[in-house]
Amino acid sequence: MNFDNDMFSTYLTVIAAGISAGFVLGFISWGIGYAIYSIIKFFKMA
Repeated sequence: MNFDNDMFSTYLTVIAAGISAGFVLGFISWGIGYAIYSIIKFFKMA
């Protein structure tokens, strides 16, 4: 039972780490894409 509990907590930790890592990567890529978009829009307006 203790082994199963350790496996389950490890599984949850991996899932949480994957979700947070994916969220961070998505946020960074959104920021880069938004920066490029705003720069292009700024040069089109200028």
